[in-house]
Amino acid sequence: MASSTHSYHHGDLRRALLDAALRLITDQGLAGFTLREAARAAGVSHNAPYRHFPSRDHLLAELAIEGHGLLRDHMLAAMERSPSQPLERLLAIGAGYADFAIQNPALFRVMFASEAARDDSPLLQLERGKTFGMLELELAHCVAAGVLRCESTSDAALAGWAAMHGISFLFIDGGMSNRPLIGGRTPNDIARLVLEMLLSGLRTGTDPSSAIPAGPTLVAKEGAPKTRGRGRRVKPS
Repeated sequence: MASSTHSYHHGDLRRALLDAALRLITDQGLAGFTLREAARAAGVSHNAPYRHFPSRDHLLAELAIEGHGLLRDHMLAAMERSPSQPLERLLAIGAGYADFAIQNPALFRVMFASEAARDDSPLLQLERGKTFGMLELELAHCVAAGVLRCESTSDAALAGWAAMHGISFLFIDGGMSNRPLIGGRTPNDIARLVLEMLLSGLRTGTDPSSAIPAGPTLVAKEGAPKTRGRGRRVKPS
């Protein structure tokens, strides 16, 4: 019977190493992970990883690339479970982002809190762009439907992503464990609350199906009186 060190055929070794690495990171954190340990966990020789990954950083980058694809699938599934209104889909994609982090904290940290987070390789950059593009696209759909307005969907998407990213790390690092603060609300409730508060500044007030209260607009429609705060007109100079 052949040794496990030589039992992998083409394609299996790469998968085995990625899975072993993620298990190690889940159990021990990023600091203790090495290629040698991944090889040992996968049952192969310590030189075997170099057939696919020149360094530890290359393996982490590969995990991050896979993670972005899984994250997009998770956000898409959240949208498909939501009502069809553009604003509800946008809220769902943001809550789905946080939910992915909660369900996959080790992988989320590989994607955003490891050497892979600073990796500028074209393929990883492309994957990041696809993930960010999902949020920007749903924002654009809301603008096209007339329920949000903003000068730059990219800037608005950046603000939304930053908010969801911050709340995600609060969840997985224990920052949201204060029961009086969260008031018994679920992570999904809190993620939606953060997005609702952020989006209130972009509301047009023309979508009666939305539960988000109309807030101060960031960009006044042409010909409309400007407001400061909630509904208070600014006297013309």
